[in-house]
Amino acid sequence: MAEKNPRDFQITDKNRNYILGGILSVIFVIYYFIIMQPQLTALRTLGPEIMVLSQDLKKTQEDIQNLHVYQGQVNNLKDKVSVLGDKIRSKEEVPIILERISELANKYHIRVDQIMPMFDDQELIMKGKEGKYFSLPIMIDARSNYHDFGRFLTDVENSDISLTVEKFSILANAQDTLKHTVKLTLQAVVLEPVSE
Repeated sequence: MAEKNPRDFQITDKNRNYILGGILSVIFVIYYFIIMQPQLTALRTLGPEIMVLSQDLKKTQEDIQNLHVYQGQVNNLKDKVSVLGDKIRSKEEVPIILERISELANKYHIRVDQIMPMFDDQELIMKGKEGKYFSLPIMIDARSNYHDFGRFLTDVENSDISLTVEKFSILANAQDTLKHTVKLTLQAVVLEPVSE
């Protein structure tokens, strides 16, 4: 049997540093790949979510600061809706709308040849708890001069009934140079109440 040399098993200072460095390197690699890598992956996936949440938080803080502005806007809209609500008539009141248009036409010496609501062309604007709101076109054929027709249009827009001018045309009349042929389409907002 060969004799063991005690020098073979001795760890020198130089070897000790290498062994210690190797052991620390193996521990670091194991620590990084087994413990740290899953945590770093989780942090990478959380990064975009954190950004979105921080933007949402910033927006929420801005909204809280602007709450009084939003409340003012809501109050203004409520006032406008109440004013418009008084102008909107039900479908049963279409004859009243036509009568009001005729009154305004007579006021400005406009001769109405035909006035007709176009129920087939009405469009649903919105549904509410009160019922369905429709935009009802009203066709008017009339004769008028420019100035009276302009005043009539102004009064129609400012009427106590929800009426807007959709389109109109004025054609010269060869028989009467002062009274022109007018074709006009008005839009009336009417309510079809919920049947109980």
